Amino acid sequence: MKPKILLSCALFSVFLIQAYGQDKDFKQDIESNTPKTSSISKEELAKLKEEIKSELREEMKQDLKQNLKAKEDLKAKENLKKDTKEASSKRGFQVFEGLKGFAFGRYTANFGRDGKGYAQQWRAILNTKTLDYKGFSLGLGVFFGIGSSIADGANSFDDIGGSRAAFIGRRIGDRFSISQIYGQKEFKHLSIKAGRMNLVTPLSDASLDMGTGIRIDGERKIDIGSFKYQASIYDSWNTDYGFYILSGRGQIGSNGSTSPAFGFGNTMAILGLSYDGYFKARLFYSYANRLYDYMIFSDIAYSHKLSENVSFGLKAQVATLGLNDHPTIKSRSAGAYVINEEFAGANPLFIHAKNRGIYNVNASFKAFSFEAKAGFLGSFEEGYGVLHDGEASIDVPGKIWLSGISATYEGFSFLGSGSKKGTNIYLPYLQFSYTIDSKLKVGLDLVYLGGNNNMPLYTAKGIGHNNKNLPKLWSSLPKGADENVFKAIKIYEITPTISYQMTPNFKFSGYYGTWLGEVRLSRLRVEGRYTF
Repeated sequence: MKPKILLSCALFSVFLIQAYGQDKDFKQDIESNTPKTSSISKEELAKLKEEIKSELREEMKQDLKQNLKAKEDLKAKENLKKDTKEASSKRGFQVFEGLKGFAFGRYTANFGRDGKGYAQQWRAILNTKTLDYKGFSLGLGVFFGIGSSIADGANSFDDIGGSRAAFIGRRIGDRFSISQIYGQKEFKHLSIKAGRMNLVTPLSDASLDMGTGIRIDGERKIDIGSFKYQASIYDSWNTDYGFYILSGRGQIGSNGSTSPAFGFGNTMAILGLSYDGYFKARLFYSYANRLYDYMIFSDIAYSHKLSENVSFGLKAQVATLGLNDHPTIKSRSAGAYVINEEFAGANPLFIHAKNRGIYNVNASFKAFSFEAKAGFLGSFEEGYGVLHDGEASIDVPGKIWLSGISATYEGFSFLGSGSKKGTNIYLPYLQFSYTIDSKLKVGLDLVYLGGNNNMPLYTAKGIGHNNKNLPKLWSSLPKGADENVFKAIKIYEITPTISYQMTPNFKFSGYYGTWLGEVRLSRLRVEGRYTF
C-alpha cells in the first residue's frame, strides 16, 4: 500500500469518527439503521485513533526503508559496472601485479702482493604475483645470473658469454630459470604460501636461498607496537653458500652425483617472532632433521632521538648452532658424501664443531647527514659457523673479509670456515658515512680481523699460491678439486665507499678496499643496480 493512499484513508476515517460523535442527528440515523453492539467511550476512541496512527506510521517506515534499500542496491550495481568497465579499460588483459626485484651489473678487480684477477657479474631477479581473487593468488619469480663476484685468478676476457645472448653453463652458478612458483592465500591477519619460495629469514639470504614447502606469515598490531610471526616447513631446500660448498667438496670424492641440481633433503622447520614498537627485536629458531638440532638467531635494537636531526642507537645480536649427534646431509650430491664422511671423522684436517656461537654489539650515532657506528663481534663454543648464509642479518662492516675471498667459506655459514672445531673470531670495527645533497653518500669501513679464524686465502699469487705448508681441506686433493687453502690470519681492512642515487630506482656504488697485515692486497668494485 502506498504511503499517500494510506494517509488519505486514515484522515478520512478520523473525519467520519469525529463527525459521528458531533452530529447528533447523524448519530441517531446511524443507530436506527445499524444494530447496536456496544457503546464506545471517548478514551477508547482516542486510543483507537492512536493505534491506527501508530500502525500507519510503522507501515510507512517499512515501505520507506524498502524503497531506500532498493535505490542503494541499484546504485551499487551501477557503480560496480562502472568501476569494472573503467578498470578493464585501464588494465586491458592485466593478470599480474607490478614487478618487484632488482638487476645489477658489477665489475671486480684484485691486485697487490697477494691478489690478482678480474671478474664481471650480471644478475636480475624479477618477482610478481597474480591479482588477488577472493584472497587467492599465484606467485612467480625469474632468476638470471652469469659471471662471478670472485676475481681470484680469473680474467674477464670471456665474460661476455658468446654472441646473441649469454651462454648459460660456463660456470656452475650460471642460471636463467623459474626461481619461485607458489600459491598464496591472504586472510585478515595472515597469509599462507605453498610451493617453491625464497627463505626469507634473518638466518638466510632472502634472494638466493630456496625451499619447497609451506610458510605462514602473520601480523598483529596492539597499543605497544606490532608483532610479526612466521612458521614454515620445507621438504627440500638449499642455501647459496651450501650449494657452493657441496659443489666444491664434490670434486674431492668419487661417490654421488656431480650434477649442480641437488638440495638438502633434511626436513627443515623455521619459527620466528619479530617486534617493532618501543624497540625492535627478533627471535628465529630452525631445526633440520638429523643435521642440526637448533639454529638460533636473536637481536634487539633501541634508538632514541635527542632532537629533530640527532639520534643514537644500540644493538645486540646472538646466533648459535648445535649439530645433531650423528649429522647427515640427505642428498645424492657427491659433496654431501664427502661432508658426511667429515661428520663421521674421516678427515682429520676438518673436524666439524658440534656447538658454535657468535655475538655482536654496536652503538650508532647520527647527526644530520653524518653517521657513525662502533662495535665488536666475537665467538664462543667450538666454532663460529652458525647460519645458512655467510652474512645473513649480522650487522658488521667490511667488504672483503666477509664475502670477498671465495664467497663460500668466509663469514658465518654453518658449513664454512667457522664450522671447523677449534675456530674462533674477533672483530672490532668502526664505520662512518656522510650524505651529501641526499643523493651522494661517502663512507669508510675500518675492521681488524683476528682469532683462529681459519680463513680461506687467495690462491692466484702471494701467500696462498702453491704454498704447501698451508692446510688444505683434505690431506690429498685430486686434480681440479677445490684448492682453497686456509690460515688463521690477522689483517686490517680499510675500505672507502661511495654511492650515488641517480634516480629513485637506480643507484651507482663502488668501493676500494685494502688489506694490511699478514695478507696484502686491494680490491676494487663498481656496481650499477636498478630496483623494481
